[in-house]
Amino acid sequence: MSLLLPDSKPPVLDPVPLSRPSVPSHTRRALSNRRLLMAFIVAALSDGVFKWAGELIPPLEWALDVITATCLFIILGWRWPLLPALLMEAIPGVSVFPFWVLVVGALAVQERAMARPPAEEPRQLPPS
Repeated sequence: MSLLLPDSKPPVLDPVPLSRPSVPSHTRRALSNRRLLMAFIVAALSDGVFKWAGELIPPLEWALDVITATCLFIILGWRWPLLPALLMEAIPGVSVFPFWVLVVGALAVQERAMARPPAEEPRQLPPS
């Protein structure tokens, strides 16, 4: 038994988007040079402490990594690449590489690339 009347049509529903509409890159606020410099200083100090102090007590290393990640989140805002860096720094033996400096450098390159306005299409000359 159908709930629709014989002459009525089924309602048409608008499709629901599967993802959030993305924010255009030109409207996203780029990081200032000052913030990037502060982030590089924090990352270099953190990586330098690990290099200078050698292997610290693991809970002390983890605490320093959490403090570094928190400082970088405060300086740079929410950036997804900081989370894998925090996980990589927490793995013993992997923290030999300067992950914090590498991630901040990658974010700087990414921000500069996204801050550029989209390239204009070349104008075509009218036929002669």
